[in-house]
Amino acid sequence: MTIPEAGAAQDVKNKCISVDINIADFLNEYKELQLLSGDEQKSSLIELLKGRFQGSEELLEVTVGDKTARLDWHYTKNIPKAEALNQQALQYIREKKFTEALQCWANAIEINPIDPDYHYNLGLAFIGAQKNDEGINCCLESLRICPVYYRSCFVLGSIYTKMRQYEKAQEFMRTGLLLNNSNVQAWVNLGALYSILRKFDEAIRCFDRAIERSPKEIKAYLGMGKIYHGKKDYENAERYYNVVVKLDPEGNFGKMARQLLASLDFTENIKPAADQQPVKPEEATEEQIPEYVNTLYAEGYQYFIDGNYDKAIDAYQEYLKYNKNDADVWASLASSQARNGSLENAVESITRALSYETENNAIFYKQAAIIYDHLERYAEAGDAARHAVELGKQDSIILTLIGKSFIYQDKWNEGLNFLEDAVKLNPNNLTARYHLGITLKKLGQNDKALENFEEIIWSKFKSPLKNKAREAMQEITG
Repeated sequence: MTIPEAGAAQDVKNKCISVDINIADFLNEYKELQLLSGDEQKSSLIELLKGRFQGSEELLEVTVGDKTARLDWHYTKNIPKAEALNQQALQYIREKKFTEALQCWANAIEINPIDPDYHYNLGLAFIGAQKNDEGINCCLESLRICPVYYRSCFVLGSIYTKMRQYEKAQEFMRTGLLLNNSNVQAWVNLGALYSILRKFDEAIRCFDRAIERSPKEIKAYLGMGKIYHGKKDYENAERYYNVVVKLDPEGNFGKMARQLLASLDFTENIKPAADQQPVKPEEATEEQIPEYVNTLYAEGYQYFIDGNYDKAIDAYQEYLKYNKNDADVWASLASSQARNGSLENAVESITRALSYETENNAIFYKQAAIIYDHLERYAEAGDAARHAVELGKQDSIILTLIGKSFIYQDKWNEGLNFLEDAVKLNPNNLTARYHLGITLKKLGQNDKALENFEEIIWSKFKSPLKNKAREAMQEITG
């Protein structure tokens, strides 16, 4: 379990949490203030800032300058016993005694429930222990007490992104960056989130802000390149990909950028002149082979994005004739074959990918588990998912696959625990909810089963599981 930076104690006699807000950024959210000027704008700005960030009954001081507004949230209640428990919990975390740390923070909060540090630290510990709901509640409580506590905003933004609750994620990330706009990784994360939401102009602005603060931020350049690539602005895409290659010549990001660079000409869909036809493998010189091979990868990648899985498979297979030890491409081939319905071939390809010891093996095991699940080879799906967990990859999908592997072997109680955890990690995982409902029904817990089936039916997501959930409910209610 990896715990992010905890809320450290400051001067416990008079703790002060301070933030500087860029007034221009704040005015973008409250455009009505832009119509005011001078003292009238300043007075309205202070009123709005206090209304939004006052929090609990502690003292909030607002000082407005020319370009920034300083918010000082003062906390004067100090209970030494609670602070001692906080420090002990931090020591337990360093010693990886997570259960003891959780108990210490719970005890500290019981003694002094209005210190935001304690709620934030407890939230991080819960999240690290895969108890996301409890962690979210703790971070929300820290913000209720102290709305300028930006670290909770960033944690909530990250968690909600993983849960695919993108609107909530966006809200918390934006608030966090309003309070602390120097957080480079947060700008990158918000840019990536906007990319998912196809808000490309906003994503570009976020990546620009990240690069402005950290000129060597590789992920920001790569994110920019992908956006321009998707917009078919190949000149800008090439410019950003080249920066990635320069910053990470031997790393995975550099490799990805080179492969994407090779796809730029391909995506133009312009037929070359007769004297500029692509080099055929049997005619390629030794010097031309690397360029040809990179082009094959790029073609496969682009075909996959376009949903042309037959051609993607052909390109990847041709590439692997030259680079047969490239585990990533074996995995890409498996994805294409699985999407194309060639599941048995996909098993062979992902098995080949797993035969190499790479840093992506956890991801490959998850991919293998999904393929086995589609083949209804549930025991093998469970084994692969457990390997992924052992390598540090644990998410709602993996827990669902493990749970399913148990219930399809009539091990209902074992499956129950994993399916419950899967739903806790992602309440929108309808597959986990459905199988959890089926398991609860099998175990005679009909009320809880009905609750899960109802959640599926009322979900805003379209899914064939809604009809199955209705049928299961009918079997219970008659």
